[in-house]
Amino acid sequence: MRAITELERRISALEIPELGHSTVSEHADAHVLDSSTLAVVIVCGHNIRLIERAIRAHTTDTAEVQIERDIITITL
Repeated sequence: MRAITELERRISALEIPELGHSTVSEHADAHVLDSSTLAVVIVCGHNIRLIERAIRAHTTDTAEVQIERDIITITL
């Protein structure tokens, strides 16, 4: 469980340069679903691709990232 809660903390604090260096937490809510899954619910859907790109760059090979509507799911 520690790995997913650490990922939640890192993703929430992740800066998005294209959005004025604001953080993911300013545009989304991160929720731990289980010991290996994190859901990032985007508040303003038109920013989802920018947020997804930042998350993918940050997680690289450590996680699988999927998008469904306004939710980004990250699985360790």
